[in-house]
Amino acid sequence: MDQQKVKFSHRILAVLVSLIAAITLIISQFTFPLELVLFNGQSYLPVIENEDFTDRYPEIITNMLISQLYDAKVAGALPGILSNRDAFQSVLSNSIPADWSKEVMLAFIDQIMDYLNFRLPTNAMNIEIGSLKSELFLNSQNIADNYINSLVNCSENAFREVGLESTVFELPPCKPDRSLMPQFVEITSNYLEDLFNQLPSRFSTAKVTALNGSSTNSFYFSYSIGRWALRLLPLLTLVFLIMIAVLLKRERSMMLRWIGRFLVYISAFTLILMVIVLIGFDQLIALIVNRFLGNLIEGFDVLLLGFIQEVGYQTVVWVIVSVIVTMGFGLFLSLMANVVKPKKEDSDISTSVVDVPLENEQTPMKDIAPQTIEGIEEEESKQNEEEN
Repeated sequence: MDQQKVKFSHRILAVLVSLIAAITLIISQFTFPLELVLFNGQSYLPVIENEDFTDRYPEIITNMLISQLYDAKVAGALPGILSNRDAFQSVLSNSIPADWSKEVMLAFIDQIMDYLNFRLPTNAMNIEIGSLKSELFLNSQNIADNYINSLVNCSENAFREVGLESTVFELPPCKPDRSLMPQFVEITSNYLEDLFNQLPSRFSTAKVTALNGSSTNSFYFSYSIGRWALRLLPLLTLVFLIMIAVLLKRERSMMLRWIGRFLVYISAFTLILMVIVLIGFDQLIALIVNRFLGNLIEGFDVLLLGFIQEVGYQTVVWVIVSVIVTMGFGLFLSLMANVVKPKKEDSDISTSVVDVPLENEQTPMKDIAPQTIEGIEEEESKQNEEEN
Protein backbone atom coordinates (compact mmCIF):
# COMPACT_ATOMS: atom_id res chain seq x y z
CA MET A 1 0.00 0.00 0.00
CA ASP A 2 1.46 3.40 -1.05
CA GLN A 3 1.18 6.27 1.43
CA GLN A 4 0.88 9.94 0.45
CA LYS A 5 4.22 11.63 0.99
CA VAL A 6 4.92 15.20 2.11
CA LYS A 7 6.83 17.21 -0.46
CA PHE A 8 10.46 17.96 0.30
CA SER A 9 9.84 21.70 -0.07
CA HIS A 10 7.09 21.48 2.55
CA ARG A 11 9.48 19.78 4.96
CA ILE A 12 12.05 22.57 4.49
CA LEU A 13 9.40 25.22 5.09
CA ALA A 14 8.21 23.36 8.19
CA VAL A 15 11.77 23.43 9.56
CA LEU A 16 12.08 27.19 8.96
CA VAL A 17 8.69 27.92 10.54
CA SER A 18 9.62 25.72 13.51
CA LEU A 19 12.77 27.75 14.13
CA ILE A 20 10.78 30.98 14.25
CA ALA A 21 8.03 29.40 16.34
CA ALA A 22 10.61 28.17 18.86
CA ILE A 23 11.55 31.77 19.71
CA THR A 24 7.95 32.94 19.99
CA LEU A 25 6.97 29.89 22.05
CA ILE A 26 9.71 30.46 24.62
CA ILE A 27 8.62 34.07 25.12
CA SER A 28 4.93 33.19 24.99
CA GLN A 29 5.29 30.91 27.99
CA PHE A 30 5.95 34.05 30.07
CA THR A 31 2.81 35.88 28.95
CA PHE A 32 0.23 34.19 31.17
CA PRO A 33 2.36 34.22 34.39
CA LEU A 34 3.27 37.88 33.89
CA GLU A 35 -0.35 38.89 33.41
CA LEU A 36 -1.53 36.66 36.25
CA VAL A 37 1.07 37.58 38.87
CA LEU A 38 3.51 40.36 38.04
CA PHE A 39 0.97 42.86 36.65
CA ASN A 40 -1.73 41.94 39.16
CA GLY A 41 -2.04 44.30 42.11
CA GLN A 42 -3.45 41.54 44.33
CA SER A 43 -0.08 39.76 44.19
CA TYR A 44 1.55 42.62 46.10
CA LEU A 45 -0.87 42.72 49.04
CA PRO A 46 0.86 39.93 51.04
CA VAL A 47 4.21 41.57 50.34
CA ILE A 48 3.01 44.96 51.58
CA GLU A 49 1.67 43.36 54.76
CA ASN A 50 5.01 41.68 55.39
CA GLU A 51 6.63 43.01 58.56
CA ASP A 52 10.02 43.06 56.86
CA PHE A 53 8.73 45.89 54.65
CA THR A 54 6.27 47.73 56.89
CA ASP A 55 9.11 49.14 59.02
CA ARG A 56 10.50 50.89 55.94
CA TYR A 57 7.34 52.80 55.01
CA PRO A 58 7.78 55.70 57.48
CA GLU A 59 11.40 55.97 56.36
CA ILE A 60 10.36 56.25 52.71
CA ILE A 61 7.73 58.91 53.47
CA THR A 62 10.27 60.81 55.56
CA ASN A 63 12.83 60.74 52.76
CA MET A 64 10.23 62.24 50.44
CA LEU A 65 9.55 65.08 52.89
CA ILE A 66 13.22 65.71 53.59
CA SER A 67 13.93 65.78 49.86
CA GLN A 68 11.28 68.45 49.42
CA LEU A 69 12.61 70.52 52.31
CA TYR A 70 16.36 70.26 51.79
CA ASP A 71 16.73 69.54 48.06
CA ALA A 72 13.70 71.10 46.38
CA LYS A 73 13.55 73.83 49.08
CA VAL A 74 9.79 74.26 48.80
CA ALA A 75 9.91 76.55 51.86
CA GLY A 76 13.06 78.41 50.84
CA ALA A 77 16.38 78.32 52.66
CA LEU A 78 16.22 76.57 56.04
CA PRO A 79 17.61 78.13 59.23
CA GLY A 80 20.93 77.02 60.64
CA ILE A 81 19.35 75.18 63.54
CA LEU A 82 17.89 72.68 61.04
CA SER A 83 21.21 72.11 59.32
CA ASN A 84 21.58 68.62 60.82
CA ARG A 85 19.64 66.78 58.14
CA ASP A 86 20.19 63.28 59.48
CA ALA A 87 18.99 64.16 62.99
CA PHE A 88 15.90 65.94 61.69
CA GLN A 89 15.12 63.04 59.38
CA SER A 90 15.38 60.54 62.23
CA VAL A 91 13.05 62.55 64.50
CA LEU A 92 10.57 63.15 61.68
CA SER A 93 10.48 59.44 60.82
CA ASN A 94 9.42 58.58 64.36
CA SER A 95 6.51 61.02 64.07
CA ILE A 96 4.94 59.38 60.99
CA PRO A 97 2.15 56.90 61.86
CA ALA A 98 2.92 53.35 60.74
CA ASP A 99 -0.70 52.55 59.81
CA TRP A 100 -1.00 55.66 57.70
CA SER A 101 2.25 54.93 55.88
CA LYS A 102 1.02 51.40 55.08
CA GLU A 103 -2.19 52.81 53.59
CA VAL A 104 -0.15 55.22 51.52
CA MET A 105 2.00 52.39 50.16
CA LEU A 106 -1.10 50.35 49.30
CA ALA A 107 -2.52 53.30 47.38
CA PHE A 108 0.84 53.90 45.73
CA ILE A 109 1.16 50.28 44.54
CA ASP A 110 -2.42 50.37 43.25
CA GLN A 111 -1.60 53.46 41.23
CA ILE A 112 1.56 51.87 39.86
CA MET A 113 -0.40 48.77 38.77
CA ASP A 114 -3.13 50.91 37.19
CA TYR A 115 -0.45 52.86 35.34
CA LEU A 116 1.26 49.68 34.09
CA ASN A 117 -2.12 48.25 33.04
CA PHE A 118 -2.99 51.40 31.04
CA ARG A 119 -5.80 52.46 33.38
CA LEU A 120 -4.20 55.59 34.81
CA PRO A 121 -2.18 58.42 33.21
CA THR A 122 1.10 59.57 34.66
CA ASN A 123 -0.17 62.95 35.86
CA ALA A 124 -2.86 61.23 37.98
CA MET A 125 -0.37 59.27 40.07
CA ASN A 126 -0.11 61.17 43.36
CA ILE A 127 0.44 60.47 47.05
CA GLU A 128 -1.91 62.33 49.38
CA ILE A 129 -0.23 63.71 52.53
CA GLY A 130 -2.88 66.15 53.75
CA SER A 131 -3.60 64.09 56.87
CA LEU A 132 0.13 63.76 57.53
CA LYS A 133 0.57 67.52 57.44
CA SER A 134 -2.09 67.88 60.13
CA GLU A 135 -0.41 65.18 62.22
CA LEU A 136 2.98 66.86 61.98
CA PHE A 137 1.46 70.27 62.76
CA LEU A 138 -0.07 68.95 65.98
CA ASN A 139 3.21 67.28 66.99
CA SER A 140 5.48 70.19 66.06
CA GLN A 141 6.32 70.80 69.74
CA ASN A 142 7.51 67.24 70.34
CA ILE A 143 9.38 67.17 67.03
CA ALA A 144 11.23 70.39 67.88
CA ASP A 145 12.01 69.17 71.40
CA ASN A 146 13.32 65.78 70.25
CA TYR A 147 15.33 67.32 67.44
CA ILE A 148 17.04 69.96 69.59
CA ASN A 149 17.86 67.35 72.23
CA SER A 150 19.58 65.25 69.57
CA LEU A 151 22.03 68.07 68.74
CA VAL A 152 25.44 68.59 70.29
CA ASN A 153 25.70 70.95 73.28
CA CYS A 154 26.23 74.62 72.54
CA SER A 155 29.28 76.56 73.66
CA GLU A 156 29.01 79.72 75.75
CA ASN A 157 29.78 81.94 72.77
CA ALA A 158 26.79 80.53 70.85
CA PHE A 159 24.30 82.42 73.09
CA ARG A 160 25.68 85.93 72.59
CA GLU A 161 23.27 86.74 69.75
CA VAL A 162 20.29 84.96 71.27
CA GLY A 163 17.70 87.16 72.96
CA LEU A 164 14.04 87.28 73.74
CA GLU A 165 13.25 88.70 70.30
CA SER A 166 15.46 86.28 68.40
CA THR A 167 14.11 84.50 65.31
CA VAL A 168 14.70 80.91 64.27
CA PHE A 169 17.38 82.03 61.81
CA GLU A 170 19.40 83.45 64.73
CA LEU A 171 19.40 80.22 66.75
CA PRO A 172 22.69 78.29 66.72
CA PRO A 173 22.64 74.68 65.39
CA CYS A 174 23.25 73.12 68.79
CA LYS A 175 21.56 72.10 72.03
CA PRO A 176 21.21 74.97 74.56
CA ASP A 177 21.28 74.67 78.33
CA ARG A 178 18.11 74.03 80.30
CA SER A 179 17.31 77.70 80.85
CA LEU A 180 17.16 78.45 77.12
CA MET A 181 15.67 75.13 76.05
CA PRO A 182 11.97 76.26 76.25
CA GLN A 183 12.77 79.32 74.15
CA PHE A 184 14.60 77.24 71.52
CA VAL A 185 11.77 74.72 71.38
CA GLU A 186 9.09 77.41 71.13
CA ILE A 187 10.80 79.29 68.32
CA THR A 188 11.63 76.12 66.42
CA SER A 189 8.16 74.58 66.78
CA ASN A 190 6.53 77.76 65.46
CA TYR A 191 8.77 77.66 62.44
CA LEU A 192 8.07 73.95 61.90
CA GLU A 193 4.32 74.64 61.88
CA ASP A 194 4.81 77.14 59.07
CA LEU A 195 7.20 74.75 57.36
CA PHE A 196 4.74 71.85 57.40
CA ASN A 197 1.94 74.07 56.13
CA GLN A 198 4.03 75.00 53.10
CA LEU A 199 4.43 71.38 52.07
CA PRO A 200 2.20 70.35 49.14
CA SER A 201 -0.90 68.29 49.97
CA ARG A 202 0.10 65.67 47.41
CA PHE A 203 3.28 64.39 45.88
CA SER A 204 3.64 63.24 42.32
CA THR A 205 5.03 59.72 42.07
CA ALA A 206 7.49 61.03 39.51
CA LYS A 207 9.30 62.62 42.46
CA VAL A 208 9.59 59.18 44.06
CA THR A 209 11.28 57.77 40.98
CA ALA A 210 13.27 60.96 40.32
CA LEU A 211 12.36 60.80 36.61
CA ASN A 212 11.57 63.82 34.48
CA GLY A 213 8.67 64.03 32.07
CA SER A 214 10.63 63.08 28.95
CA SER A 215 12.13 60.01 30.62
CA THR A 216 8.69 58.91 31.82
CA ASN A 217 7.15 59.32 28.36
CA SER A 218 10.01 57.42 26.73
CA PHE A 219 9.67 54.58 29.22
CA TYR A 220 5.90 54.45 28.77
CA PHE A 221 6.18 54.27 24.98
CA SER A 222 8.76 51.45 25.08
CA TYR A 223 6.77 49.62 27.73
CA SER A 224 3.52 49.88 25.74
CA ILE A 225 5.15 48.40 22.63
CA GLY A 226 6.75 45.58 24.63
CA ARG A 227 3.54 44.77 26.52
CA TRP A 228 1.52 44.72 23.28
CA ALA A 229 4.07 42.40 21.64
CA LEU A 230 4.06 40.12 24.67
CA ARG A 231 0.28 39.72 24.51
CA LEU A 232 0.43 39.08 20.76
CA LEU A 233 3.12 36.40 20.82
CA PRO A 234 0.89 33.48 21.98
CA LEU A 235 -1.47 34.12 19.07
CA LEU A 236 1.48 34.37 16.69
CA THR A 237 2.87 31.08 18.00
CA LEU A 238 -0.49 29.42 17.39
CA VAL A 239 -0.47 30.70 13.82
CA PHE A 240 2.99 29.18 13.27
CA LEU A 241 1.83 25.82 14.61
CA ILE A 242 -1.16 25.88 12.27
CA MET A 243 1.19 26.62 9.36
CA ILE A 244 3.29 23.58 10.28
CA ALA A 245 0.17 21.43 10.45
CA VAL A 246 -0.92 22.61 6.98
CA LEU A 247 2.50 21.90 5.49
CA LEU A 248 2.51 18.35 6.90
CA LYS A 249 -1.18 17.54 6.53
CA ARG A 250 -0.56 14.77 3.95
CA GLU A 251 0.90 12.61 6.73
CA ARG A 252 -1.19 13.06 9.84
CA SER A 253 0.98 10.86 12.01
CA MET A 254 4.07 12.78 10.97
CA MET A 255 2.30 16.10 11.57
CA LEU A 256 1.27 15.14 15.10
CA ARG A 257 4.68 13.71 15.89
CA TRP A 258 6.45 16.82 14.54
CA ILE A 259 4.36 19.31 16.53
CA GLY A 260 4.38 17.11 19.65
CA ARG A 261 8.16 16.74 19.69
CA PHE A 262 8.55 20.44 18.93
CA LEU A 263 6.49 21.37 22.01
CA VAL A 264 8.31 18.84 24.18
CA TYR A 265 11.83 19.88 23.15
CA ILE A 266 11.23 23.62 23.44
CA SER A 267 9.43 23.21 26.78
CA ALA A 268 12.24 21.03 28.12
CA PHE A 269 14.80 23.67 27.14
CA THR A 270 12.73 26.42 28.80
CA LEU A 271 12.21 24.30 31.91
CA ILE A 272 15.96 23.76 32.33
CA LEU A 273 16.50 27.49 31.86
CA MET A 274 13.86 28.36 34.48
CA VAL A 275 15.35 25.95 37.01
CA ILE A 276 18.73 27.65 36.57
CA VAL A 277 17.10 31.07 36.99
CA LEU A 278 15.22 29.89 40.08
CA ILE A 279 18.44 28.76 41.75
CA GLY A 280 20.10 32.17 41.51
CA PHE A 281 16.96 34.29 41.26
CA ASP A 282 17.80 36.90 43.92
CA GLN A 283 21.24 37.57 42.49
CA LEU A 284 19.89 37.77 38.95
CA ILE A 285 17.17 40.27 39.85
CA ALA A 286 19.63 42.44 41.76
CA LEU A 287 22.01 42.39 38.79
CA ILE A 288 19.28 43.43 36.34
CA VAL A 289 17.54 46.19 38.31
CA ASN A 290 20.47 47.69 40.23
CA ARG A 291 21.22 50.18 37.49
CA PHE A 292 17.64 51.47 37.68
CA LEU A 293 17.47 51.68 41.47
CA GLY A 294 19.83 54.65 41.56
CA ASN A 295 17.06 56.86 40.12
CA LEU A 296 14.71 56.09 43.00
CA ILE A 297 14.34 58.05 46.20
CA GLU A 298 16.37 56.70 49.10
CA GLY A 299 14.63 53.81 50.86
CA PHE A 300 12.21 53.09 48.04
CA ASP A 301 14.94 51.30 46.07
CA VAL A 302 15.28 48.63 48.78
CA LEU A 303 11.51 48.28 48.99
CA LEU A 304 11.12 47.94 45.23
CA LEU A 305 13.88 45.35 45.06
CA GLY A 306 12.11 43.34 47.76
CA PHE A 307 8.82 43.56 45.88
CA ILE A 308 10.41 42.36 42.64
CA GLN A 309 12.13 39.47 44.36
CA GLU A 310 9.01 38.30 46.20
CA VAL A 311 6.52 38.67 43.34
CA GLY A 312 9.08 37.77 40.70
CA TYR A 313 9.74 34.45 42.42
CA GLN A 314 6.03 33.62 42.22
CA THR A 315 6.05 34.60 38.54
CA VAL A 316 8.92 32.21 37.78
CA VAL A 317 7.05 29.40 39.52
CA TRP A 318 4.00 30.03 37.35
CA VAL A 319 6.23 30.08 34.25
CA ILE A 320 7.44 26.62 35.20
CA VAL A 321 3.82 25.48 35.57
CA SER A 322 3.01 26.89 32.13
CA VAL A 323 6.01 25.11 30.61
CA ILE A 324 4.99 21.78 32.18
CA VAL A 325 1.46 22.12 30.78
CA THR A 326 2.85 22.82 27.30
CA MET A 327 5.16 19.83 27.58
CA GLY A 328 2.26 17.60 28.62
CA PHE A 329 0.26 18.68 25.57
CA GLY A 330 3.26 17.90 23.37
CA LEU A 331 3.51 14.40 24.84
CA PHE A 332 -0.20 13.89 24.19
CA LEU A 333 0.23 14.79 20.51
CA SER A 334 3.20 12.44 20.24
CA LEU A 335 1.10 9.57 21.62
CA MET A 336 -1.74 10.41 19.25
CA ALA A 337 0.68 10.10 16.34
CA ASN A 338 1.03 6.39 17.12
CA VAL A 339 -2.74 5.93 17.10
CA VAL A 340 -3.59 7.74 13.88
CA LYS A 341 -3.34 5.40 10.86
CA PRO A 342 -1.83 6.65 7.59
CA LYS A 343 -4.23 7.68 4.87
CA LYS A 344 -4.59 5.14 2.01
CA GLU A 345 -5.11 5.68 -1.76
CA ASP A 346 -8.40 4.66 -3.26
CA SER A 347 -6.57 2.61 -5.91
CA ASP A 348 -5.02 0.50 -3.20
CA ILE A 349 -8.31 -0.65 -1.81
CA SER A 350 -8.87 -4.25 -2.90
CA THR A 351 -12.42 -5.40 -3.47
CA SER A 352 -13.71 -8.88 -4.07
CA VAL A 353 -15.90 -9.39 -7.12
CA VAL A 354 -18.98 -11.55 -6.68
CA ASP A 355 -20.66 -13.05 -9.73
CA VAL A 356 -24.34 -12.26 -9.68
CA PRO A 357 -26.53 -13.75 -12.39
CA LEU A 358 -28.15 -11.30 -14.70
CA GLU A 359 -31.82 -10.69 -14.50
CA ASN A 360 -32.56 -11.94 -18.10
CA GLU A 361 -30.22 -14.90 -17.87
CA GLN A 362 -32.10 -18.25 -17.80
CA THR A 363 -30.98 -20.96 -15.50
CA PRO A 364 -30.83 -24.49 -16.98
CA MET A 365 -33.83 -26.67 -16.28
CA LYS A 366 -33.34 -29.88 -14.37
CA ASP A 367 -33.00 -32.98 -16.52
CA ILE A 368 -34.91 -35.10 -14.11
CA ALA A 369 -38.65 -34.72 -14.18
CA PRO A 370 -41.17 -36.35 -11.86
CA GLN A 371 -42.31 -39.93 -13.14
CA THR A 372 -45.95 -41.15 -13.63
CA ILE A 373 -47.47 -44.62 -12.81
CA GLU A 374 -47.46 -45.66 -16.51
CA GLY A 375 -43.84 -44.76 -16.81
CA ILE A 376 -42.90 -46.79 -13.78
CA GLU A 377 -44.77 -49.86 -15.14
CA GLU A 378 -43.13 -49.47 -18.51
CA GLU A 379 -39.67 -49.38 -16.96
CA GLU A 380 -40.37 -52.50 -14.89
CA SER A 381 -41.51 -54.40 -17.97
CA LYS A 382 -38.36 -53.45 -19.83
CA GLN A 383 -36.26 -54.68 -16.94
CA ASN A 384 -38.09 -58.07 -16.92
CA GLU A 385 -37.54 -58.53 -20.68
CA GLU A 386 -33.85 -57.89 -20.29
CA GLU A 387 -33.58 -60.42 -17.52
CA ASN A 388 -35.29 -63.08 -19.67
